Amino acid sequence: MENEVIKEELLTRYLLGQLSDEEQKHIEEDYFVDDESFERLLAAERDLIDAYVRGELSEADGERFENYFLCTEDRRERVELAREWRSFVARVSAARPKDEPARLSLRRRFPGIKNPWVLLPLAATVLLLLGAGWLMIRMLSLNLKLEQMQQERAAYERKERELEQQVADERQLSEQLRDELERTRRDLEDQSQIAPSQSSIVSFVLSLGLTRGEGGGRRLVIPPHAKQVRLQLRFNVSDYSSYSASIEDEEGRRVLSRSGLKALSSNGGKRVVLTVPVGALGDEDYILTLGGVASTGELESVAEYSFSVVKKRK
Repeated sequence: MENEVIKEELLTRYLLGQLSDEEQKHIEEDYFVDDESFERLLAAERDLIDAYVRGELSEADGERFENYFLCTEDRRERVELAREWRSFVARVSAARPKDEPARLSLRRRFPGIKNPWVLLPLAATVLLLLGAGWLMIRMLSLNLKLEQMQQERAAYERKERELEQQVADERQLSEQLRDELERTRRDLEDQSQIAPSQSSIVSFVLSLGLTRGEGGGRRLVIPPHAKQVRLQLRFNVSDYSSYSASIEDEEGRRVLSRSGLKALSSNGGKRVVLTVPVGALGDEDYILTLGGVASTGELESVAEYSFSVVKKRK
């Protein structure tokens, strides 16, 4: 019970503009998301209006009510409605007979009626019906305004959900862009690691290509100053602790073999870097076979790459 009284006092202070910005924000958040809080706020407004009309507010609260609460046309109409209803009830109560002189005066006004006081209930009923009809019209108007407020509240909640979804989409897009930038950075680092440190080294990237006998493949143009060729072998699957590579010419003769090679991560896949002396290669087609050393020690085929070499002359 004590908590309810505290809540009512807090709502009254809110309606009179006596709360801090943080307290106002908290109440307005409840008002927009909780039906019970919304109804409690409407009840607090009705109680505050009745207290003002009855003259029960203190001088300070009365001034705040007039200067702060009555800032909208809707609130001013509700106060006027409460004041008129109170005046109507007072008029009906004042119409009751109190003494004999009043009765004599009423008889003189209605000489054809033996007991004119019998008209009072009828008059009171007529006034009550008229007042009830007027009150019903006013209540319908207020209900329409309440429905409009509820629709605005629903629109606010829908807009809030849309904004939250937009923020979530923007956050997801930001994360995707960050991932793209990170992948680009790693690619640049990979390229810098395999870039020639001096003019005597030339680098090429080999992807999975044609198999032996199909011919073609990547064409590697080797400049005259090159002493070594660095080949970056890209592939997707890797379950091996080390790798070996061998190069054969178009006649099937092995021209180079390397073992103990390690794989590096690259763009969601793997790569192995193989360095070949320029003198081991001629102007012809080659097949490079990449194998992985299994846990049993056996060599298993991983990928094949075909390429041709063209040496530029001075």
